[in-house]
Amino acid sequence: MSLMDKIKTFHTIIFLSCFMLIEVANFETTAIRRICAVLFTTLLAATALIAQTASEVQRLKYFVGTWTVEVHMTAGPLGSRSFLGTERNEWLPGSSLLVSRQKGEAELAEGGLAVIAYNAQLRKYTYHVLKNTGEIEDLAGRLEGRTWTWTSDEISDKSGRAVKTRLTIDELSPASYDLCLEIASDGHEWSKIMEGKATTVLQRVRRDVALLR
Repeated sequence: MSLMDKIKTFHTIIFLSCFMLIEVANFETTAIRRICAVLFTTLLAATALIAQTASEVQRLKYFVGTWTVEVHMTAGPLGSRSFLGTERNEWLPGSSLLVSRQKGEAELAEGGLAVIAYNAQLRKYTYHVLKNTGEIEDLAGRLEGRTWTWTSDEISDKSGRAVKTRLTIDELSPASYDLCLEIASDGHEWSKIMEGKATTVLQRVRRDVALLR
């Protein structure tokens, strides 16, 4: 069930509840009038929250589709090397969770699978990454204008350092965006380790062979 379907269902439940109370009590008692007022107030507040959540979730629609991603390492053991990969993003049923699958060169294959969503309670986006190594990483995101900023909590790397990650995505157009990956270790300033660009893969329209005869 989509978010808009949930809104309609919630409206129907509240409306029918109020209608039944009015019919049963003929709207004559103060208690019934108060109950109806509370129900309508709850309806308005819940509708506003659900509508806002639906709007935030729909913003993720930007990433739906197949993207070609080219990145250039600027630091670390893979510094000065460039890599090319693909990213396929699609909604799960209900269109509230976006699943991202990445394929690329072996050195960058840790991405594996990611699930992106919006947490209405925390008022932030969530990015849950499951790497092919079995490791997981969680990032929290925010959107300002056309810039997405994803940050992770401190985690210990293989050398025991406390490292934080920040991924910045700038939407250039509906079909392309720039990205920048930075890390900060042991409380130091952010240091860029990767930059790149992604472009959508256009789906070719197949012509019916019968029309060519």
